[in-house]
Amino acid sequence: MDTPLLQTKLYIPPPRPNLVPRPNLIQRLDEGLRLGYRLTLISAPAGFGKTTLISDWLQQIESRTPVAWLSLDERDNELPRFLAYAVAALQRIDDGFGQMALSLLQSPQSSPLENLITLLINDIAALPDQAVLVVDDYHVISNLDINKALSLLLENLPSQLHLVIASRENPMLPLPRLRIRRQVTEIRTKDLRFAEEEAAHFLNRTMGLNLTPEDVATLERRTEGWVAGLQMAALSMQDLADTTGFITAFAGDDRYVVDYLISEVIERQPAHIQQFLLKTGILNFLTAPLCDAVTGQDDGRDSLARLEGANLFLISLDNRREWYRYHHLFRDLLRYRVQQEVGAEGTKELHGRAAAWYAQNGLIDDAIPHYLAAEDCDQAADLIESVAVNLIVRGQLRKVRTWLEALPDDFIRSRPLLCVCYAWVLNLAGEATAVEPHLQDAERALSAASPTERKDIEGLINTVYAFLARRQGDIPSSIQYLRRAVASLALDNLMVRATVNLNLGFNYLITGQLALAEGALQAARTDGKASGAVYVTLLAMAMQANTYVAQGKLGQAVQLFEEAIAAGLAQNRGQPFPPAGYAYAGLGQVLYERNDLDAAEGHLMQAVELADLMADWSMMRRGLLPLAWLRQMQGDNPAAQALWQQALNVVQQAESRRVEAQVMMHQARLWLAQAATSPLDQSTLAAAVNWAKAYRESQPDLRSYPQALPLMTLAWVELAQDRPDQALACLEPLAEAAAAGGWIDNLIKILGLQALAQAAMGQQAAGLDTLGRALDLAAPEGYVRTFVDCGPPMQRLLERAVVRGIEPDYVAKLLAAFSAEEQRSTSSPQPPSPPAPQPLIEPLTERELAILRLMAANLSHREIAEELYLSVNTVKCYSTHIYGKLGVHRRSEAVARAQDLGIL
Repeated sequence: MDTPLLQTKLYIPPPRPNLVPRPNLIQRLDEGLRLGYRLTLISAPAGFGKTTLISDWLQQIESRTPVAWLSLDERDNELPRFLAYAVAALQRIDDGFGQMALSLLQSPQSSPLENLITLLINDIAALPDQAVLVVDDYHVISNLDINKALSLLLENLPSQLHLVIASRENPMLPLPRLRIRRQVTEIRTKDLRFAEEEAAHFLNRTMGLNLTPEDVATLERRTEGWVAGLQMAALSMQDLADTTGFITAFAGDDRYVVDYLISEVIERQPAHIQQFLLKTGILNFLTAPLCDAVTGQDDGRDSLARLEGANLFLISLDNRREWYRYHHLFRDLLRYRVQQEVGAEGTKELHGRAAAWYAQNGLIDDAIPHYLAAEDCDQAADLIESVAVNLIVRGQLRKVRTWLEALPDDFIRSRPLLCVCYAWVLNLAGEATAVEPHLQDAERALSAASPTERKDIEGLINTVYAFLARRQGDIPSSIQYLRRAVASLALDNLMVRATVNLNLGFNYLITGQLALAEGALQAARTDGKASGAVYVTLLAMAMQANTYVAQGKLGQAVQLFEEAIAAGLAQNRGQPFPPAGYAYAGLGQVLYERNDLDAAEGHLMQAVELADLMADWSMMRRGLLPLAWLRQMQGDNPAAQALWQQALNVVQQAESRRVEAQVMMHQARLWLAQAATSPLDQSTLAAAVNWAKAYRESQPDLRSYPQALPLMTLAWVELAQDRPDQALACLEPLAEAAAAGGWIDNLIKILGLQALAQAAMGQQAAGLDTLGRALDLAAPEGYVRTFVDCGPPMQRLLERAVVRGIEPDYVAKLLAAFSAEEQRSTSSPQPPSPPAPQPLIEPLTERELAILRLMAANLSHREIAEELYLSVNTVKCYSTHIYGKLGVHRRSEAVARAQDLGIL
């Protein structure tokens, strides 16, 4: 399961009783919200009342404005956790907010930052009313990715959200730009300092003192209006007879005065409260049972109530008064004092008690840091080992790596599971050279594991070795490693078994071992579903559907692709789920084969969009290359070439030579298609011939499944050069291998090519017989484009098949498709009139204009998505761009503005 979020971080702190009214600051906060500023920044050192001010303001506006709150701590300094909490906060306003972004964060495949923020911007734009999100204690954030994410958000923030940030330091955000654009309200230290009147109110009314105006003025000057300083002074003066003498001493220029005051506050408490403060200072969050576990007492609830009642730097985090935290400055002092009072060993003991409580209550993420602070490596390692594999499969690599890096290297080398998890994390992080030493450490340490543990760890070691082998292009070795892994893993280790079988099935599929692939992928589906590994399950479904395609079972493939897509939609509240992108790509190719070109285009486009969100180059390639071919068959050469180039770019970035060779083969197919439609231009045919020459020199295996498509492309090159005998020479061994291996999809295509080659050699009867075999296999599954894309030579051969009575109904359907293709290609519609110049600095694109027209027709986002074969999120993204270009915030305003400008 995913790590639960601490809901108390999302509670708005209740306003303190008897707080000092600050009408001028409240007015400034109101003004920033009313004027639609994107940001309010409240920046000042600890103890200046930032949180108190915001809490008071929110109480005054929450009846008319939805508000959300997020309190940060040091653990939030990683992008996935930060974004998960931010989404959770906004889900208190709209429970459907951020579902797509969350699905990407929980995916093993990392997504580009821009894509995640775009999804959040789209969801913000869809909020029904203006809302406020407060992010408190932002100074704990040093992660550059988080700062970049927030900067991107602020640059494009829709008017539906006003962001409030409270921080001790200036955040690394584009403040100068926001100032120039008048999009930020800033409240600084000088604004938060108490004036003399406010100090008098605080000291005499809130804190119950009876100081003279002169004493108040002295304290105000010396503290420079610092609220926490005034509070500590007031606590020190309670029950003190000579307050004037104390203030006079305090007014001296003593650089240790703050430490002195805090010491005075602590030392004036009863002994049991002093001990409570000392021991619980190690905690980031406090609740009575946890405090009891750490202190060894049973007075946690009473002590917390006493501290809260005394205004002793304790902040409530929920409305039920169950969870608290200390003021950060106070907590820092307590941690300093505990080191001085009980020493390093005593501090470790306290951390150990906290860790044990968290572990017993199932809060593993909180327990591990305390065990690490206690230097209890064994307990920390036990917990890390209990969750690491699950976290790695779900893509939470940084968390696991942080824990592992906190353990001594020698200790890790003594724990084989930690070694292999470290290797796995490094492999997924792209640090391949560092992987094998950790695997070797794991192998050396295996003797320390129990027999049962040893088999699972051996399985993991073989799994990571398999990943390394496939990265290096050694598929046979990768298969062997994965087979060993399956044999080693315990039957109840479902999530890892699902991952191993997914990769094993993929390796079998790309090497043509289809029956083995189907079995491995079915096992991956079963174990993935049982273990809740949604990502693995959806990928296994798509890959298993691809085995059906390879076997020529298009109907079964469509059913399983659609099942995977539906499962993704159910997982993601009706929105396309990124891991289902492989299913969209596969279904798009089958729909193309069946000549449903519009639906094919929509599914392939969806696959490309989801691949872009996930930064998944393999999924991207599977969407782009079929789209390029579709565009080529529609006669749009430039678009086809642009899509192919995009596919080549992503594959080259992935540095996969095997896949890059496949992409170059697709380029040769495009060149051949372009040569067929432009016979006077021989350059594309010459380019295809050069590709064929280089391919022949590689001495391909003529009976190899991975070489089937390149060999068929080579045959096309030979036919284009009027060398049908050479085409047959490379096709005949491949046809035998395809028939023997059950590669029916390939066999149908090979037989079609053989029939064309035989006919070109004058062997008409043999050609028709071969074509008849292809038609017999293709007819039950509805193949169309395999024949139509062969062009006029196939059309003539099919016309002869009619005379022979070969599959008459099916052939009639194919010939009708040829006629429709001819009608499309021979019709010459008038080119569309160029759009009128737009009176905008940045004109709307054609796609944006299309969406704007549908907006004007009152279509919903979902209806526009269905009309244009886009995802709802993509439509929302376009809508945000349209609003920005038109300078509006709502759909109705966009339509009205466009009409005023003459765009609609």
